[in-house]
Amino acid sequence: EGTVTVNSQGRAGTNMTNPLALTAQLWLLTATFLCTGECQHQVRVPPGPLLRTEGSAVSLWCNVSGSPAGGFEWSVFPSHSPSQKLQIISSTDPHFSYAVYRERLSVRREIYLQGVSAGTGRLHISHLRAGDAGEYECHTPNTQHNYYGTYSASVRLTVIPDLLRVLIVSPESVTAEEQNPLTLGCEVSSRTQHHTHFSVTWFRRSKETPHPVLSLSRDFIVSAGRSFHWRHQAGEIGMEKVSPTLYQLRFTRLHLTDQAEYYCQASEWIQDPDETWYPLTTKRSRSTRIQFSSQEMMSAVRSSSFRWAGPQTTPIFLGLLLLQSWPSG
Repeated sequence: EGTVTVNSQGRAGTNMTNPLALTAQLWLLTATFLCTGECQHQVRVPPGPLLRTEGSAVSLWCNVSGSPAGGFEWSVFPSHSPSQKLQIISSTDPHFSYAVYRERLSVRREIYLQGVSAGTGRLHISHLRAGDAGEYECHTPNTQHNYYGTYSASVRLTVIPDLLRVLIVSPESVTAEEQNPLTLGCEVSSRTQHHTHFSVTWFRRSKETPHPVLSLSRDFIVSAGRSFHWRHQAGEIGMEKVSPTLYQLRFTRLHLTDQAEYYCQASEWIQDPDETWYPLTTKRSRSTRIQFSSQEMMSAVRSSSFRWAGPQTTPIFLGLLLLQSWPSG
C-alpha cells in the first residue's frame, strides 16, 4: 500500500509503490488548487474613485462569489472624518444604522438597498449631499465555521458641486415666415475641473407633449427624433456645435407645422474607472416659441366652397373666408 512520508524540508510525500494512492493524491492536489481561485469568499465593489454631483443619485453594487453571503452591511468613512466609521444600512439587522441616517432611511427613503440576492447587494442613495463623500465599505458577515477569502471591500466616492449651466440664447418668441430659414441657439457649459463630456437634445413641445428633434451625443454623433428623421435626411433641419459652448438647431426651410415651443436639454457625462460613461446631471433650458404672422397663417387657408341645394332645388354656392388669425395653440 502507498504510504505518506515526510522529507527533509518537512513536506509530505507519497510512496510511489501504489499507483492508486498516487492518483488519489493528485486529485486532492488538483481540487485544492482549483478551490483556491473559485471556492474562497470574495467581495467586489465598483473600482474607484467615483465622482458624482450633489443632488444626483448613486448606486454602489457589491458582489459576492465563492460562498453565499450572510447579508450585506454598508458603512462609510466620511471624507470630513476619515477615522470615523458610520454604519448606514444592513440587509439583515434592522438596528444596524446609526441615528444620523435614520431620517433618510425611514422618512425620506432616499437611502435603501436595491436588488438584494444571495450574491448581490446594491446601496442606492437617490439624493447625494456634499457630506456623503467618503470611503464606502461593503461587508458580508461570515456564516461558515472558518474564514477563507475576503469579506469586505471598499470604494471611494467623491461628491462635487453641480455646475452644469443650460441657457437658450434665442428670445422667448420668434415670428417667422414659411419656407424661410431659422436658427435657435443653446449655451451649455460647466465650471467643473474634471474631464466631462456633454450631450445635447433639442425638443419640440406642442400641446404639452415634448418630442425630440435632434440630439448630439457625447461622442458628437447627431441623431434625429422619429418625427423628424425624414427632414433631417432631406437637409431641412440640422444641429451642430459652433463654439465650445454654443449648440445650434437650424431650420433651412420652415413649415407651418413648426409652430411650437422649443427647448434644449443637456447632460454632463463622466467616465468611471471601469471605462463606462455616467450622466452626472441633466438640465433643460426655458422654451422659445416659433410662431407665424397672421398673414402667413391666413394664406394657408384657401377660399373653399360647397354646393347646397335649397328647397327650390336651385344650387347655391357659399364662399368661406377666414377673417381671424390662425389659432396660436
